[in-house]
Amino acid sequence: MRVRVDADLCQGHGMCAALAPEVYRVNEESGFNQMGEFEAPDDALVAVERGVAACPEQAIALLVTREAGQ
Repeated sequence: MRVRVDADLCQGHGMCAALAPEVYRVNEESGFNQMGEFEAPDDALVAVERGVAACPEQAIALLVTREAGQ
């Protein structure tokens, strides 16, 4: 699954990494999540959603992808 972190919206609260460290990382120097767009394993859906819901700036989005031919 594709996940996007908007670095322009991120304010460095770190809630994503605190609640779902298996998916999200923040820059140790700046404290901001600068992961951009990345692929997360399908079995991490609950953790991805936890990070999305915890972000007070709504800087994280789970992207919907379409299968080929749809």
